[in-house]
Amino acid sequence: MEPLRITFDMITPVALPLKKQPYPMHLDSLVIGILTGIKKEIFENIHKDKYAPGQNPDIPLAVSGEKSPIYCASVAMTSKDIQRGQYGITKKPPTDEEMRMYRPQENATYKQAGEGSGIHRAWMEEVQTVFPHQIIFECQGDKQALWDILTNVRRVGVFRRVGMGEVINMHIESIDNPQAGLVYNNQPARMLPVVDWPEGEQKQWHKIAAGVRAPYWHPANKEICWAPPIDTTIPNITVVDL
Repeated sequence: MEPLRITFDMITPVALPLKKQPYPMHLDSLVIGILTGIKKEIFENIHKDKYAPGQNPDIPLAVSGEKSPIYCASVAMTSKDIQRGQYGITKKPPTDEEMRMYRPQENATYKQAGEGSGIHRAWMEEVQTVFPHQIIFECQGDKQALWDILTNVRRVGVFRRVGMGEVINMHIESIDNPQAGLVYNNQPARMLPVVDWPEGEQKQWHKIAAGVRAPYWHPANKEICWAPPIDTTIPNITVVDL
């Protein structure tokens, strides 16, 4: 395991979730998401989570903490020089073929084959977007193993099905930061459990209740933790000076 910096070069804007998350995207959740996708696995039980820190040798990331272990993997970071905007997509009713596949009954909710009015019409949906030229993670891990896993990343964020958040290139390099994935510029680089990081009180880090391990959406993974600087945080990406 060594300190690493992982850089994704982006070619399209990243769409943000419709509901604001209380935490940005972490590298460990990205790695676990890819592995579960490759192995065709689903999340079943929080008490039997084989991807929990220290439980699975397939996760090429170092583990930190005794009372509340976490992976040494940062949140997504980018520079403050990013473009913001909105993206609209038109959602259309199911086609004739889709209706036969998924709703073969006669009294279908949608009008078959085409747009209409009322409940049969197409509708518009808008999402907030940011366009970072690069998305950066820091971590402590196995360089080659992470490369083999992360080369499967094609897009990040939401609305990936329409080409948002497309990654055009990836770089992994060694760095000189013994706390890579945990602390960046004397601030938390990820959600850090308060029970293992009491020094955060003296350093006046920002304290919130949020997920500290993947799956970050699960209520059982929430605890009091130190968060990356709140004034530079937007959903899914933490904006920092690099």
